[in-house]
Amino acid sequence: MADGNEDARADDLPGPAFEGYEAMELACPAERSGHVAVSDGRHMFVWGGYKFYMLDSRSADRVLQWERIDCQGIPPSSKDKLGVWVYKNKYVRRTVGLAFCTECRYLGKAPSPRAAHACATVGNKGFVFGGRYRVSIQTVFNGVLLDASNGDAWTYCISKNEWIQFNHPYTEKPRLWHTACASDEGEVIVFGGCANNLLVHHRAAHSNEVLIFSVQPKSLVRLSLEAVICFKEMLANSWNCLPKHLLHSVNQRFGSNNTSGS
Repeated sequence: MADGNEDARADDLPGPAFEGYEAMELACPAERSGHVAVSDGRHMFVWGGYKFYMLDSRSADRVLQWERIDCQGIPPSSKDKLGVWVYKNKYVRRTVGLAFCTECRYLGKAPSPRAAHACATVGNKGFVFGGRYRVSIQTVFNGVLLDASNGDAWTYCISKNEWIQFNHPYTEKPRLWHTACASDEGEVIVFGGCANNLLVHHRAAHSNEVLIFSVQPKSLVRLSLEAVICFKEMLANSWNCLPKHLLHSVNQRFGSNNTSGS
């Protein structure tokens, strides 16, 4: 892995009738790791290195078949351990690579180059948390450079093309090789990963902790449900007055089977 690239690019995702598909002789792409896969609802796109592949999950003949997409223009530098978003049929990459992307210009300070981070999309914003970045320290491992773990978070507003550092309570809980997804309430949920740097420590500190980031204001319904749960002892006798879908949400928090409601 090499650093020095703060490359975030948006490429149009081809529709079902895109003419640039080329049927592959092989059944699937070559073996790989550290790549990314993302879905736009119908197709799964895999990218890592210079090649871009697509798998149609709604094929008319119900046979899944890989196809390689030949893109126009100069391809980005070869990368692995990168992040990816899909936003309004755009394929957006947050990457670490071999060269600095001189064509990319942002508002605000961009995150440091990194790998092994996690990304999620909330509304018109991309969210990045954790990962590792290269620091100039010599080690006993043949004098190579090591990567330091990162506990910062950033949001990228696609409409404004602006990076903003996101304040959160987990700065002392850096993560590497973790996963992230967005909830229906506009939160980013991070799970697992490694809490230390494998290249520095003899044993990996694998984590099963869930970290929740509130990227946008909570809805009034969410705030009301949290108040009901917070004062459960006072309000429990009135829960049956709640609409069924809200009662179901409350019961899910406590493992109750009460489904009556109003």
